Amino acid sequence: MTSDVSSTHPAAVADSLRVAPMGVALFRMTGLRIRLEADHRQRTILPWLGPAIRGWLLLYLKKRWCKLQPAERAAQGPYCAGCAKKPDCQYGLTWEGEAVGNGARLVNRAGDGSRPIWIWVHYPAPQSLVSGFVDIPIEIIGIRRHHLSIDALTDALRACPPGQIAGMRATLMARDGRCEDGGVVGQFSRQPELTLGRVHRLAIALMSPLFLTDSHEQGKKHPVGSPSFGQLVRASLRTVSTLFIDERTGAQTDWRGLKELAQTVETELADFEQFTQPHFSSRGQQRYPLRGCVGGAVYRDVPWCLIPWLYWGGLAQIGTHRAAGAGRLRLILDP
Repeated sequence: MTSDVSSTHPAAVADSLRVAPMGVALFRMTGLRIRLEADHRQRTILPWLGPAIRGWLLLYLKKRWCKLQPAERAAQGPYCAGCAKKPDCQYGLTWEGEAVGNGARLVNRAGDGSRPIWIWVHYPAPQSLVSGFVDIPIEIIGIRRHHLSIDALTDALRACPPGQIAGMRATLMARDGRCEDGGVVGQFSRQPELTLGRVHRLAIALMSPLFLTDSHEQGKKHPVGSPSFGQLVRASLRTVSTLFIDERTGAQTDWRGLKELAQTVETELADFEQFTQPHFSSRGQQRYPLRGCVGGAVYRDVPWCLIPWLYWGGLAQIGTHRAAGAGRLRLILDP
């Protein structure tokens, strides 16, 4: 998946990202589009459609694959946790499934970094549409696992009926969709002193909104509007450890040392902007604003041992709402 990294050092990227694979294979479904069609009335479109698109697709897939009878489904509620039939349900094991590894509990006990399938939605969407249609590119990325049938997922997406998003007809244009090899997750430097030198300058560009929080001195959480390099690395450690690192490997990793090393990296240029968008959770019946950031930054003298963590974290997406497409990073080496 070299498209998520631009580099003037391709050999170094290959050595750092693809040598001694961890054995976790990914798939990537590309060529998918959501077509929004408007009538003669002007329709306002939210700039980030990730939650709306994920909610619509997953509601359809759950109805298609859920093994519960209607009465059982009503008693179970909107979440799959605790469902007796989840071990045999393709939907429950994938879109609501657990992580491949459980190293994340060594880093952070909270967060939604454990979903083995996630989406990415092109950002930003056009702000309004009066008539005609607009196509919003999307991708579906996930971990190849024995209980997931890629063919079944492809067939289900191609049969997805139209729905409604933002008061407009939404159609999944999956005829051009294709599933490609997503690569094998590379080996990570587990000890911060095992560096491969340093990257003089590293740019990180957000390809979708990023939602991170930090604590005030009083202990209250607040949204991060301009993340430091250390904050991006910590978020990547949470995602990568949850998805790709088993408990044995996690126990051998110097998490504190990696985070402390990341804190030493200085920001050369920050170009982040605050992002705010209303959000409604249909399952939780909650309405609240999403507050994060968009943009990017340039950092100086970045240790090579941190690059794989950022690369795979950026591809698997970091922060909250990552399964809906938030927190995709693109790395540009020596910009």
